Amino acid sequence: MEDPQIPVGPAVGTGGPRKPFESLLSQTEPFLKLLSLVSIFLYGLGLLVTNTFLSKYGTSDFTLLKPQCVFTGIWTLALLLFAAGPGIAVLIFLSDQERRVPARILRAVLSFVPLCYVAGFATMAVFSLYLGEVGVVSTKPLLFDNGVPGWRPLLILMSVIPSFLLIARREPYGPLPVLLPQWLALILPTTLLASFFIGSSTYETVRREVGGGSPAGASFYFASEGKDMLSYLRTLSAPYHDGDPTMTIEGNLLYSTSDHYLIRITYCRTDPDKNQTNSVPTRRDQLVMVDRKLLQGVLLSSIPPAPVTTKCPYATR
Repeated sequence: MEDPQIPVGPAVGTGGPRKPFESLLSQTEPFLKLLSLVSIFLYGLGLLVTNTFLSKYGTSDFTLLKPQCVFTGIWTLALLLFAAGPGIAVLIFLSDQERRVPARILRAVLSFVPLCYVAGFATMAVFSLYLGEVGVVSTKPLLFDNGVPGWRPLLILMSVIPSFLLIARREPYGPLPVLLPQWLALILPTTLLASFFIGSSTYETVRREVGGGSPAGASFYFASEGKDMLSYLRTLSAPYHDGDPTMTIEGNLLYSTSDHYLIRITYCRTDPDKNQTNSVPTRRDQLVMVDRKLLQGVLLSSIPPAPVTTKCPYATR
């Protein structure tokens, strides 16, 4: 007598065939985890650079929900990679096992200076196209000054110091997998210092729409609660019309938090010259932290703010 055939079903515990959505989710999960880690890293880097900038004005902002910090982290990482480019080339040259050690060192040293120039010009092009304006007048290519604020300290910290320390090692240069951890141990501390340089010198020259802190000309409309603050700002000889009945003052918006605006009021002050005979009106600035509750609104202007150090066309007290 033949045994009846028992149909074979899915194995116990497998839950049957996966649905298309579950299959897609399982395939994209590693990518999503990697994307989350990269986003957290970029956010932390941007937060560090932003608060380095704010520390110059005696304030800070560690708000967790600031998407612009991710953009700040992106261009900060790009500048760090550009500055580390010549050092990465030195690392590759020293790890070339097909050449003798003296030939590796000679190749790394001879190529280092041209690569620094290439990295400088590439950074200048990317910065002027996407981030901000380059100081063309102060550019000194022969001195590795490409017009990007803070570029030379970045180049020294990210390439010159790690490359020098790596070449000066007495141990034999191993292949790239062996030499890479040693190079990372040298460059990580300098990367932290380079991030502080970016926050203190480069951040305020980058456009606000890409996560920078470039000052924006603005009109600040005060509420009735801010009448005392407005009177104080106007006593600084801030630009306004005498007898103006409106609760408005012109200035530069440097940074905004959830509670305050960091404002720079540009005004004119007359100082005597060295001979104490003539009055020289010059532009000055005053930094003020204004509570958002004191303002009805802020109107940003497309006109860039005037330089603080230029001469003033009118004289005030």
